[in-house]
Amino acid sequence: MPHASCLTHTRQAEGQSRIPSPSREGRPHLGDLTEVSGRVPHPTGFVDVVLKRTGDALEATVTLPDGVSGDLFWKGKRYPLQAGSQKVSIR
Repeated sequence: MPHASCLTHTRQAEGQSRIPSPSREGRPHLGDLTEVSGRVPHPTGFVDVVLKRTGDALEATVTLPDGVSGDLFWKGKRYPLQAGSQKVSIR
């Protein structure tokens, strides 16, 4: 897993505005690695991340628990994420 977590997230509580859930903010620093994966516990499930780098391109597969949204940060840019599994291709 890259540096702690590469996600920040918030949770929508029924009948309330967005409230922060326990969050981690980190940014992937792969060094010389071309592929990393990991799992981080969250109060509503697990956050799973797989990162594959080819040159300057990054393929990220991220799975967030139900009701959780987040952001993937790569090279100073933010990529929004939703609950469920998604693939992000960054060129």
